Amino acid sequence: MASSHDPLKLLISSMDTNEKRYFKLLSTAFKSNSKTLQLFDLLDSQEDLSDNELMVRLNVSSINSIRMLLRKQLLRAMRIYQEERNERSAMRGTIGEIEFLLSKQLTGEAEKEIRKAYKKAESVNDHLALYELTLRNNEIRKQFRTSQDLVDEFEDRISKMENQCARLLNLGRLRIIDTEWNLYIQNFDRGDSERNRQFFYNQIEPFLNELKLNNSAPLETIHSAILRSGFNTLLGDVQVSESVIEQANRLFDLDNQLLINRFSMFVALNYNHSCGLFIREMVNESLNWTLSTEEVLDRYYDELLKIHGDEVCVRFRYLLLSGRIRALNRLGRFSESLLLEPNYRILTEAGWQVIFNNTRVLLSLRFASAHFHLGQYRSALVYLEKGLSMKEVRDIDLLRSVYLLAEGLCYLMLGNWELAETKLSNLYKGIMRTDSKAGFKSGQIEFVRKISTIQMNNDVEEAKQLRSRLEKEKSDGLVLDFINLPTWLSNRMVEMAH
Repeated sequence: MASSHDPLKLLISSMDTNEKRYFKLLSTAFKSNSKTLQLFDLLDSQEDLSDNELMVRLNVSSINSIRMLLRKQLLRAMRIYQEERNERSAMRGTIGEIEFLLSKQLTGEAEKEIRKAYKKAESVNDHLALYELTLRNNEIRKQFRTSQDLVDEFEDRISKMENQCARLLNLGRLRIIDTEWNLYIQNFDRGDSERNRQFFYNQIEPFLNELKLNNSAPLETIHSAILRSGFNTLLGDVQVSESVIEQANRLFDLDNQLLINRFSMFVALNYNHSCGLFIREMVNESLNWTLSTEEVLDRYYDELLKIHGDEVCVRFRYLLLSGRIRALNRLGRFSESLLLEPNYRILTEAGWQVIFNNTRVLLSLRFASAHFHLGQYRSALVYLEKGLSMKEVRDIDLLRSVYLLAEGLCYLMLGNWELAETKLSNLYKGIMRTDSKAGFKSGQIEFVRKISTIQMNNDVEEAKQLRSRLEKEKSDGLVLDFINLPTWLSNRMVEMAH
């Protein structure tokens, strides 16, 4: 029965229009049996015909031999079709042609094909093909060379292939690590150090230890260093991390062109470490690492522009500027942060703000924070209002909520109690409507609910209780990017007492 479960009908139905057309053209060119083409058309139709019905349509007494012939012709046609469109498939066909030439003692022609095929196989890292071609090449030359010559060439080829295979294994292991990390980070909790440590030692380090790294594979060495240093910094093994980074940076020092061509890897290696140090609350060290990365960017900026273009180089500028301001703010060096405003304006006025809104969102919040802590509340509001107009802020609950909290605190400090109360009350309702509470912790939610009343009533006792609760929660992330709530409350309590 030629039903939907008929293997031959399934094969034909899996072919696309171009493949079917190619089969028919090839069959016509080779004057294939017309019965096979008729059977092809019948199986390609929407009808489900039994074998008896097919025999009646074809006017034959048996259909098995026609089925076998059609299947053979289909597979042969699709092999040729794939060879014309797929380099690896084409290579198998080329090796078959070389074997045919060798069988006819046409060694000169075979050598020409082998030389051409070598180049193709190397360009697509087809190691099996390189191995096959080496064998065929040695078959041709063995009558003219000593056995040692033959062994030397064969070992040289095999050595090159082993190096390429080792690199492929390295890349495969690195991809596994990247995948494992991307899955893990979805539920990452930097506070759960024991879980993070077990994940690194059980899921990541075994693959890193299996990497076969050498001077001929600098990219794998650097990729490995990015991963190993990132994990070690998060786990608190900063010395180990910096030792790994130093080894990778030495590769960049030895090859300026590698640095320029792979500057994104240099930034990932060094700036990621800066971020890791920041998370570990080693803020001075984080700032120094960011500044040294910026220094390298400045030194090679013209050359980087030629290779990567404006967009990529400006992306690095935005990223490192944002990191520097974050560290300066955390250190309380707000005036130094504001000295960088002209750098930010140059980037935004050049039209890059639309492309890099994700980074600009954080920069706006950080500049607003600097103005806020210096008592420049109206200037802070200018940045916050710009940020709240961005789609990236509107679409992310936590980001929008932090912006609204900052806005409410600005109005509170300006003495606009009514507007501050309205902003913070609406924020509280919005937080409570989301399942995730917009990413706010319970103490932060309580702060949003009570702070305007505490401030208006100069309620020192309530402020003290709220501060104690916030200190136990240990604020982090985006809220802390704008303000350290316990520290700010402590300052307010001093003012209330006077």
